[in-house]
Amino acid sequence: MNFQTLNIWAILVSTVVAFALGALWFSPPVFGKLWQRANKFGPGEPGKAGGAGLLIALILTLVMSVNLAMALDGC
Repeated sequence: MNFQTLNIWAILVSTVVAFALGALWFSPPVFGKLWQRANKFGPGEPGKAGGAGLLIALILTLVMSVNLAMALDGC
């Protein structure tokens, strides 16, 4: 696998879009309250994600985007 053939801009855009959609998806107005109920969380659970948690989520989304780009580049 040659990383030079990967489109870095596509990877970065897909990372930001996937992260933003995840944030929207789990927000209380969309599916956040249903998700809390399905996981049997009480009021106020789980707590708000801190900066470290969001940074880890962003990094893992970047890893997922790179992995997908590598898989599609090999096709």
